[in-house]
Amino acid sequence: MTQDELKKAVGWAALQYVQPGTIVGVGTGSTAAHFIDALGTMKGQIEGAVSSSDASTEKLKSLGIHVFDLNEVDSLGIYVDGADEINGHMQMIKGGGAALTREKIIASVAENLSVLQTLPSRLIFWVIPAASRSYPDGT
Repeated sequence: MTQDELKKAVGWAALQYVQPGTIVGVGTGSTAAHFIDALGTMKGQIEGAVSSSDASTEKLKSLGIHVFDLNEVDSLGIYVDGADEINGHMQMIKGGGAALTREKIIASVAENLSVLQTLPSRLIFWVIPAASRSYPDGT
């Protein structure tokens, strides 16, 4: 699979964690864009989304998904975004672009954080309870 095909695969896989009737937090970037495409298939089942960037907002709106301002919601069921790097201890590097601050603020009000990351030979997909810290080795 190409890198873009892997990103598409993890974007679609993330749908299994989206609960009907919720508001979904959506990140920014190429992997998040694939998730938004997948989320479009659920637009009638979710209340809408909160977006971390103008680009993601426009994509959500183009698919008919209502976009809420973060100040209009009390919490999000899940926030889905990509990461630049994730190591074996689940330590993550996020990009330093303009959306980083918005991404962190939106992620802080989500009940669950879903991070999408691809590697050439495998897919990595974690759903992390926002308030906990855990490592694969149990430490």
